[in-house]
Amino acid sequence: MTIAGQESLNRATWSKVSAQRDLLRGAEFTDPGERAALEHVVTHVRGRPILDLGVGMGRTVPILRPLASEYRGVDFLRSMVEASLRAYPDASIAVGDARSLAEYPAAHFAMVVFSYNGVDAVSASDRRLVFRAVRRVLAPRGVFFFSTLNIDGPSFRERPWKIRVWSPRSVLGYGRQALRQLVGAPLDLVNWMKIRRGGDRGPGFAVAPLSAHHYGVLAHYTSLDRQRQELDEEGFAADPVVFDNARGARVGAGSDTRDVDWFHIVATRT
Repeated sequence: MTIAGQESLNRATWSKVSAQRDLLRGAEFTDPGERAALEHVVTHVRGRPILDLGVGMGRTVPILRPLASEYRGVDFLRSMVEASLRAYPDASIAVGDARSLAEYPAAHFAMVVFSYNGVDAVSASDRRLVFRAVRRVLAPRGVFFFSTLNIDGPSFRERPWKIRVWSPRSVLGYGRQALRQLVGAPLDLVNWMKIRRGGDRGPGFAVAPLSAHHYGVLAHYTSLDRQRQELDEEGFAADPVVFDNARGARVGAGSDTRDVDWFHIVATRT
């Protein structure tokens, strides 16, 4: 599958009513790691301009807008932007492309956010375009707060025939999640078989099916070492601050990340 094919597939999946309904079910924070990362930067960015990429159905609007002197939201799907504006009609949210951001001024934002592994929706090469565009619009010492899937973690190893229950709060919750996966398994398998050959693989990264939306998305997975290298090469400071998704614990160089599904990264513009 070409880069254009990956983008077309992901756009089609996220345009479905069912996928957008799933996004609406999200809690205030996706996980403890996202909360910990935001708490790490909140003092630095409070009262300053914030750009929110991949705003989706508007989950991050009430989290970020109260912090900002100027809040701008962006999504590449018009239906997502329209949904966000229905929920927050006085917010500044527009259709845009994170790979360009040409309509936004250089060196302006104290923080750019790309939450919920949004940057992983683009190809390995286009990912570099996102980093360059973000760096251009960030003020000196501004921060890029984003999450990205871990190639060494359990999400990359998921398959349609394996049941995986996410943090059940009770035996009943475990049963509901397991039953939901069993019911959805035939569709999961069909979609996985359909898109798995459209991926890509290189040193420290892979583009592969993601279990979300019944394996309806091809996502980019990266090792933490490769992610650090990419950020360094694109003009961000060395040693970004990294949190794991499940516990909100700091992750350092050399850490065992095999149980980390994705990272929350706070990278500083040099």
